[in-house]
Amino acid sequence: MRLSNGAVIGIVAGALVIVLCVCAGGAGAVVWVTSRTADPTVDSSATAGGVHAVTYRADSDDDTVFQVEYDDDSAVTQTESYVDSPWTDYETIDGADVTTIHLYVRNNDTYQGKITCSITVDGNLVDTRDATGSNAIANCSATLS
Repeated sequence: MRLSNGAVIGIVAGALVIVLCVCAGGAGAVVWVTSRTADPTVDSSATAGGVHAVTYRADSDDDTVFQVEYDDDSAVTQTESYVDSPWTDYETIDGADVTTIHLYVRNNDTYQGKITCSITVDGNLVDTRDATGSNAIANCSATLS
């Protein structure tokens, strides 16, 4: 069986996240790695419970995404502004501690183009949304357990 480039990148990224998590202090550590990657492939829904490899992705018709905000039900919110498009963030999240995750991608008041958010959990694309126009928001979410 031959793996697609996206699958190979996902496997390598997942292995890197696991190694970084172990080096950062073991199970339960959250590792933030920002990188570019190939487009996610639609597969199936997230695996319930346990530790999950999560990929947040934001795209824009432009070279820049105005604002990316991602959070979970543990009240931890990360916000980044004026990031390169496509923007990707990888996390390892324990489904026992966090059940719902969100990604919000925002246009500013002058950009009229299309923005897209997507969340991939354990290699499976679980949500993707588009929005167009000034001040538009693409809102994605996923349930981990």
